[in-house]
Amino acid sequence: MKKYKYISIENKIKNKMMRIPLYNPCYSVSYLELKSMKKNKYSNIIILTCRYLGNYFNVQSVDKNINIYLEDFITSIKANNKESSQTFYTGLFNGKLIEWEINPNFEVKEIKHVYSHSSSITLIELYNRQNIIITASEDKFIHIRKQYDFELLTSINLNYCYAQPSISQKSNIFPSLIKISDLNLLYVLLYDLDTETNFIRGYNLNGLFFAQTKENLNKENNKNIIINNISFTKNSNLIIGFYNSNNFVLLQSWDLNVHRKIDIKANKDRELLNMLLYEPSLDMVNLLYDNEFIKTSLGEEHKVIDL
Repeated sequence: MKKYKYISIENKIKNKMMRIPLYNPCYSVSYLELKSMKKNKYSNIIILTCRYLGNYFNVQSVDKNINIYLEDFITSIKANNKESSQTFYTGLFNGKLIEWEINPNFEVKEIKHVYSHSSSITLIELYNRQNIIITASEDKFIHIRKQYDFELLTSINLNYCYAQPSISQKSNIFPSLIKISDLNLLYVLLYDLDTETNFIRGYNLNGLFFAQTKENLNKENNKNIIINNISFTKNSNLIIGFYNSNNFVLLQSWDLNVHRKIDIKANKDRELLNMLLYEPSLDMVNLLYDNEFIKTSLGEEHKVIDL
């Protein structure tokens, strides 16, 4: 059996090196709506998954299932759900970014690649509004590239920002999520392995830092809670959800200060919330519990939250 991929961090208490599994067995999942050339409608939902024990990613539909083997461990996968697109992207442990295309015959071929980072790619995000692709890595860099030819447009060094050099080369952190708002502002979620907490930083697409969340954002009843998602309101403020909490917060987009803390009107028999996702175009809130998934509109009479 193939060994887990690890990162080595320094234990400051015992002054020893620790090895912590970074990826397995937390699978990365994306999906692609593959359009039929004959019927001119979506004929297949393609599920893309990676972070298996072997160096491969999986492509699966209702009636087909294939594995694509590569030279290194696949750490991230992201489909391009732009209309009529048949492309998706993978990031590897060696820092390689690959663009793929899948046709209606379920044939997968590589289009292009670039060695984007010096360490493993931890996430891939697309911003089709400006036709750019964003990658982040354990090397603590964010790269913004053109989708067309992977030309590098912006490189953001997370180790330092003006007036807040809180992330040094020795800090055991890695970027785990990136979202871009309609105001062309980039928000990166960073996980700190030392404190077992995470926080958000804001940048513009030129790489200029402008804000970071406060430490008390992750405190609830004197315990650390983990941010698990970033959504945007219609005016591009941030909705932040947490693991195992029935609260979420609304952050101001320009300074990441808390505008409101909001309690979800949960049923007494319901477990704590695992994830919250808001879709502003539909005015829809998705709530995920251990054994229940709820979709609700903010305009419903018995709505669970009030923005």
